[in-house]
Amino acid sequence: MSWSNYHQEMCSQTSAFQKMPITSAPDGYTNYNNRQIKKFTVNQNVPVEFRAKTHGGLTDYLTDSFYYWSFGDGMRQLGTQGDIEWAKHSYPFKGRYTLTSMVYTEEFYIGINVGGGLSSDFAIGDTPTLGIDRYVSDDAYLEGCDFAEVNVVSNNAPKANFNQYEYSDSSYRKQHRFDGRSSSDPDGNPLTYSWTWNGTTKTGPIVYFSFPTPDFSTEQQTVYLTVTDGDKSNTKSRTVTVTPYCYACNGTQIP
Repeated sequence: MSWSNYHQEMCSQTSAFQKMPITSAPDGYTNYNNRQIKKFTVNQNVPVEFRAKTHGGLTDYLTDSFYYWSFGDGMRQLGTQGDIEWAKHSYPFKGRYTLTSMVYTEEFYIGINVGGGLSSDFAIGDTPTLGIDRYVSDDAYLEGCDFAEVNVVSNNAPKANFNQYEYSDSSYRKQHRFDGRSSSDPDGNPLTYSWTWNGTTKTGPIVYFSFPTPDFSTEQQTVYLTVTDGDKSNTKSRTVTVTPYCYACNGTQIP
């Protein structure tokens, strides 16, 4: 049995249990091996971030802590640099999973070996091994561990919506402000915003587009907003009427 698998099985029976707890805000609590643990409801295929307690105190100056996560669906993540206390994961299938967080202290050399590829500061894979040069049968180097229940449910598509008004006016350009914050997600997931007009793309909940001021007759410009919850998306368009510059209104003559 690998060292990490041993601690995963023995965690709730050791003094390390919930010493470095999962700190993400839960939907509620449930029982696991006669211990109370957090539970989370997340949406299928939507990235979710989990956090454990940040390492601190005097020992933080003397050693690093490595955060090891097992998501319960066969995938694991380990921060390859010390004190990275968060993990992000997408569950591809609905169901209930046991999330495990284990925090190892580098009191001795730790050889990290998680099956899979390196992704930035993390090793991500589906091989349940964490190679450490010393095998011990207690929690001597296990700083803390915790469990949580994750309930993965269907994901619903978000709804794009936005407001628009003319922000500034000149004889050359008419700048319009677009606000997509009235968009919504029925599951409460955070949204990303992508705006498109005439081949130009901007991101963020609020953007500005400057349309050329027509010389004589009104023109129509169509703006598209696509919102995404990390899995599903929805697009809304709106046609903006751009009117010629009113020289008389501004006390100037038509050139």
